[in-house]
Amino acid sequence: MDNDPDLNLDGVTLFGHDYGHPLGARLMAEHYPDRFDGFINGNAGLNRGRWGIAKRHDRWRSFVRSVPKVPIGAVVFRNDARQNMGLPPGTEAEEAGYDAPYPTGDYQASIRAFPEMVPEDATRPEAIANQKAWDFLTSSYDKPYLVIWESMDMPDSRNRRDEYISSISGAFGQENPQLQTGHYSPEDDPVSTSQVIIRFLDDIYCSNAFEEIYRETFGSIRISQRLSLGR
Repeated sequence: MDNDPDLNLDGVTLFGHDYGHPLGARLMAEHYPDRFDGFINGNAGLNRGRWGIAKRHDRWRSFVRSVPKVPIGAVVFRNDARQNMGLPPGTEAEEAGYDAPYPTGDYQASIRAFPEMVPEDATRPEAIANQKAWDFLTSSYDKPYLVIWESMDMPDSRNRRDEYISSISGAFGQENPQLQTGHYSPEDDPVSTSQVIIRFLDDIYCSNAFEEIYRETFGSIRISQRLSLGR
């Protein structure tokens, strides 16, 4: 990334959904802490091995271990959360789009590898690396941090959402919504998810736009008044 001017990114805001959160948090903590302007946690934990693995995640890990080809489109668009919310299943074209990168199970190495990276106890290498990322987020990280946590996607009884909001200073004062979706919020409610992200980006990159316009206008008025009084 450093040697390619087209990839030498700076001023990055990352939306880390699912495994994207631990991967992104560790990328930021271990390598590029100064390149990020903001971070969005899309309903994703940073497992440090304190409580083992959630039962639901263990079931998912067993499933991807045993199925020759994981039906990604069906997983995203035909799950219990969507049914409970009354959302329609995806169209054949939508499901086919999610299946397209995986013509056979041989192309699904990452789908099988990511669940194996979730540590079962605090001694695992992934737990140690995640703990370092957590220490960074809760001590050194002072940029905006947004939590988008779906109301119907709690992997276990512990409230991980509150842990992030209360422990990471950049989350203070953020919108931190709980959307009426399942795990796949960008698919379950793309409009609301996009609106939350856009508002977050506006707060980071356009936060003073109104203030600057107001001050400029106010300054012009004051100059005009002084000229009038001088006459």
